[in-house]
Amino acid sequence: MKMKPSYEELQKELEVLKKTNQELIKAKEKAKEELIIAKEKAEESKRQFTAVFEQSPFSIQIFNNQGLTLSVNKAWEDLWQGSKKQVVNKYNLLEDTYAEETGWLVYLRKAFKGEIVNLPDLEYDPTQSGHKGRKRILRCIAFPVKRKDITEQVVLIHQDVTDIKKYERE
Repeated sequence: MKMKPSYEELQKELEVLKKTNQELIKAKEKAKEELIIAKEKAEESKRQFTAVFEQSPFSIQIFNNQGLTLSVNKAWEDLWQGSKKQVVNKYNLLEDTYAEETGWLVYLRKAFKGEIVNLPDLEYDPTQSGHKGRKRILRCIAFPVKRKDITEQVVLIHQDVTDIKKYERE
């Protein structure tokens, strides 16, 4: 037959449980504090990335791995004289006939396959596609954003080198 624990034994067990409970409460509070700090660091990192992206003097366009535009920055809007609303989740680079006609699509497809690609300079005349603006010479680089060697996104950076090319010719 099993004996009942004595009052002293129960008191000792209760003290152990209280101490364990206090340790768990402290561990929970510490984990909560660490989570708050990690969240603050993640938010700061996101703010920093957004600031770099939006304030970049280079036009930046980000595509998903199927060619659909996910995001563009202010420099992109200025260069192409368009708005985010016009292209985000609407414009697909891999279906662009102008990119096909200029031969750029051959290079861009390489980026979607995981390569970093420096595209040949392109003379762009916005009036050919019904937009306002002057002719420009664009220099571009496209690169994949990968996770576990799988291209998830492609970043296309444009730089207007018209003035540089003009200076070189003079």
